Amino acid sequence: MNFLKGTDSTDFLASLDRDSSGNVTASAITVDSFSLETTAGTAVDSSLGAGASGVNGNQNSAAQLVANGNDFALDIDQNYDPSAGGDVWEVRIDGRKFTYTAQVGDDLNDVGTGLNNLLTDAGYTTTLTAGTAGSADVQLDITNDTGGTVAYEVNVTDGTGGGLANLNTLDVSTSAGAADALVKIEGLIQESVDASAEFGSAQKRIEIQNEFVSNLTDSLKTGIGALTDADLEAASARLQSLQVQQQLGIQALSIANSSPNAILGLFQ
Repeated sequence: MNFLKGTDSTDFLASLDRDSSGNVTASAITVDSFSLETTAGTAVDSSLGAGASGVNGNQNSAAQLVANGNDFALDIDQNYDPSAGGDVWEVRIDGRKFTYTAQVGDDLNDVGTGLNNLLTDAGYTTTLTAGTAGSADVQLDITNDTGGTVAYEVNVTDGTGGGLANLNTLDVSTSAGAADALVKIEGLIQESVDASAEFGSAQKRIEIQNEFVSNLTDSLKTGIGALTDADLEAASARLQSLQVQQQLGIQALSIANSSPNAILGLFQ
């Protein structure tokens, strides 16, 4: 099992729960994989349309400079189908990276909403126009209200690439390339840190659940042992009581049988 390859998730059995009707259901802890391979994904070239206004945001586009007050328009083509999951959408704004990975069952509006939420949570002003599969594109306008010129860039891959794919694109032969390499290296470090944090969190959850199940098992064993000991003690006490009653009964019968002989002896 390799959690550093692919984007699949794995469920670990956490507990078996029984309801009041006696039905048993399984609870699981889900651990997501983080692809840290160095292979690059395939560009989704035919999945994006041109922006309707402002600067167009196309797949794997070079950085686009947007003046203050203008919009960067990112269009998601009406024929784009992300439902298989795994497509990785990356929006870079002046070196900041926002990544949304399409989930199984997503449509083009889900992708637009996912990107929009990431950007608005980060404080950017956006306008999202919903689309319709086969008839209307999704349009996400990102307003530059920073007071200066901002560089925007969009990259989309089909999810087959790894999170460290940029290692193969580093070029430090020029000053510009070296500066770009530093930005990419920082992104690669953050990618690794994020994966490590997620794995650490999942590991802690599994350890806590394992400790809980272990303690619960010990408690059940102790309780069953106490019940068994109590039953044995009660049975032993009852047996002794019955034995005493039996002995008293035998003695009473013995006395009763010997009494007539004692009375007859008085007349001899």
